[in-house]
Amino acid sequence: MTVAVGKFKQPVIEGTVTQLADHMPTGDAWAAKLVEDSDLHSQMHGTSKPFNMTQGRIEDLSRESDINQTVELISDWESSVGLPDVCLGPLSDIDERRALIIERLSKTPIVTIGQQQTFIDRLFPDLDITLIPGADFFGFEYSLEMFFLGNVNEKFIIVAVLPPQDPFFEFDLEFPFTGGVDQTELQCVLERISPANVLPIILEGIAT
Repeated sequence: MTVAVGKFKQPVIEGTVTQLADHMPTGDAWAAKLVEDSDLHSQMHGTSKPFNMTQGRIEDLSRESDINQTVELISDWESSVGLPDVCLGPLSDIDERRALIIERLSKTPIVTIGQQQTFIDRLFPDLDITLIPGADFFGFEYSLEMFFLGNVNEKFIIVAVLPPQDPFFEFDLEFPFTGGVDQTELQCVLERISPANVLPIILEGIAT
């Protein structure tokens, strides 16, 4: 949503004085209304200040009505679309908050695996998370050892693969180390964007 803020631009104080003068009577008695240093102009200057301040607030409101520029009303925009996100909680970056509001307002459904991948990449940048349909993942040439799902149709599974992370220590660890990936947040997001009949699974330490 874009608002033409220029239409509500606050003028300098002399601009407001001129606007006020345009609405005052004409004639010799009012000739000094735009003459600097005259008593009448000074009175009009003082009278115009509250109007000028109001014009400034109108400009602020027009800016806040634009999601791409809002600052003061960002919380109101968020609450109107059900934010903060139940999975990720409040965000601190103003640009990310605006982007999430716009995304919610677009009401574009996330249906395909490509759309889900794009969504996850935006929320978890630099983590190189790969989403793979269950039929493709479990149809690999080599199956995983000791990973059993029971009686679940693999076509209704999405596997989120977290790649092996570079070790942060001098010695290799005996257990997988994912370098700060919040799997609780990721699982929550996957469950929220996946259809009700799709089971999201997170696997870590696997090279794709």
